[in-house]
Amino acid sequence: PDSTLFEQAAHLTGGVYMSTRRMNSAAPDTLLPLLVSVFLVDACLRPALRMPAPAEVDFRATCFVSKRAIDLGWTCSVCLSTFASHCILCPTCGARFRIAPKAFPLPRKRVAPP
Repeated sequence: PDSTLFEQAAHLTGGVYMSTRRMNSAAPDTLLPLLVSVFLVDACLRPALRMPAPAEVDFRATCFVSKRAIDLGWTCSVCLSTFASHCILCPTCGARFRIAPKAFPLPRKRVAPP
């Protein structure tokens, strides 16, 4: 998708997300009629129209450094940026972290006794 943030926001608010990459670049004059027919229509008339089908939404967080979706990561307590790995200094806001990553080990899988 063009922007996972906009895709997630559209899903959570009941809005419509439509990627501009789906548009045919050979016919740029089709963009305006499509935007007018989809986004300027009154909300009570939208159920009667054939709206773009909602895509599967990825709700994973995005690492601010690598720009990749992550399942588990670290979050800055000052600016709420998410990172795939622990860092001493937040690259976004410059906040210093005092807790070492070994202070909070990941839970281990328990093995059933024989």
